[in-house]
Amino acid sequence: MKNEIKLLHFCADDAPLLRERQYPNLSLQDIENYIRRWNTFEHKGRYFEALKISLDGKTIGYLSLYEQTADVVSFGIEIYPPFQRRGYGTLALKKGITYAKKLGFSVAVAERLDKNEASRKLLENAAFVFERNYVNTKGRLVAYYSKPL
Repeated sequence: MKNEIKLLHFCADDAPLLRERQYPNLSLQDIENYIRRWNTFEHKGRYFEALKISLDGKTIGYLSLYEQTADVVSFGIEIYPPFQRRGYGTLALKKGITYAKKLGFSVAVAERLDKNEASRKLLENAAFVFERNYVNTKGRLVAYYSKPL
């Protein structure tokens, strides 16, 4: 099916693209090590999953899920610039929400930089509700959202 979004696990073959799009200062070996750790589905003793967003076989971004509590999962999403503002983020987030429900989570949370209007629209279109602003550890103003699943 044309224009079908899929969420897939990263593999070592994805390292060059990740270096180009996200980690230009890391070696391919370092990125491959990241991918191996991501594919353990655990970070700091909690569930974690990093998924590539694939459109017709081409990686256009990523979606991450991180267990905050047994019921709450945190979403992170990035669509690479050439593919932004075409609705792919919305489609990927919907697939991610369905996946998180199947995993047994009942609440989703997400954060965005306060000035990132595209992320605000994406989260609000997916029925995430703004909860509060706060300053993160990097000194940036961040907006925090939640959504029952």
